[in-house]
Amino acid sequence: MDSAGLSRWPEVLMLAQVVLLYLLTTQLAKIQSQLKLVLTSAAVASVPAAAGGEVQPQQSPRPSASSVGVKLARKPTLDNLLPDVPKKGFAPACEWALLSPPELEVAQKVRAWLGEARFATTPRDLLVTFIRGYAYRADWAECAFVFLERALGWREEVGVGRLVRDPPPDRNLFEEVCPSGPVGFDRDGHVVLCERIGQTDVGRLFEHFAEESYIQHQAYTREVARLYNAANSKAKGRRLYKVVYVLDLRGMGVAHLNKRLLSLIKEVNELFGWYYPETVYQFYIINAPLVFRTAWSIIKPWIHPITAAKFAVLGGDWRKRLDQAGISLTGGDLPRRLPSWKAEAERLLEREPLETLSLGYMPHDDLASLGIQAPG
Repeated sequence: MDSAGLSRWPEVLMLAQVVLLYLLTTQLAKIQSQLKLVLTSAAVASVPAAAGGEVQPQQSPRPSASSVGVKLARKPTLDNLLPDVPKKGFAPACEWALLSPPELEVAQKVRAWLGEARFATTPRDLLVTFIRGYAYRADWAECAFVFLERALGWREEVGVGRLVRDPPPDRNLFEEVCPSGPVGFDRDGHVVLCERIGQTDVGRLFEHFAEESYIQHQAYTREVARLYNAANSKAKGRRLYKVVYVLDLRGMGVAHLNKRLLSLIKEVNELFGWYYPETVYQFYIINAPLVFRTAWSIIKPWIHPITAAKFAVLGGDWRKRLDQAGISLTGGDLPRRLPSWKAEAERLLEREPLETLSLGYMPHDDLASLGIQAPG
């Protein structure tokens, strides 16, 4: 390798850090936290594993709310979860499929542990993502309950509902310095979101927003996106809780290697990895410079194949590749200015009360199987 090539390696390694911290922590931070649970719980006595087994295609008859009789162990806690060892032969359920009999049984256990009052106000889409997000575990029901309960506690502490109705201060400015928004749909009906990472104005971000404020704004974005998903599911009559991300790196430079920014992004991604599980369908990375693609080729072999498969780094033909992937961009291309999440929230609330939207979407057959009254 010549001297010019050697001089580029520090830049490659720096961009490798950006790849890991900016793009992969949504998946990897959760894995890291779960590994900590393995170490802390290895010496703890086992608790009864959840009934169920592998998720199978929908079959009939489906158990009703009254026919599912479950004998519950004491209310699970984080300390008595089993080591995180995936079940053999596990295959994730299709997101729009009706809840299977084992999933319904887990839902009833979670319901009993939460209590009727809290279960009634639990967003239905989140209930399903926690049930399906932990279906690979031997202690499936216990794990789904523990992490769902923790997420509900966080939502109450942050006041997520209040945030949607009353956005954090300087929301318009935040959307200018951290541009993101919905830009289309894929062939299955998933919402496609774009984040222009390369256009994040790091200087203005830290001039106007403290770390706590940054996290609050990101929580607002994530919750409005969830409501947007729920409205999309209702309009299509199909449960869709996952989204497609288009990550635009145009303009990315040394300023985006700011340690404070990377630390914040890692914290936010880890936070939402726990509180909004099983919600990413695919990442498409566009306008990636050559040095970035070099960094990605170095990093990719280190990453679990299931995680790596969620990422596609596209070159100059990204429009063609997105079209081949069945992604339809509103207006036929990415807009110069991304849609405002604040404006989208206002439109959603004009059409439907926040209390109804916040409950999320669930097919009528699933509502009936759980004994939940369908909305009027």
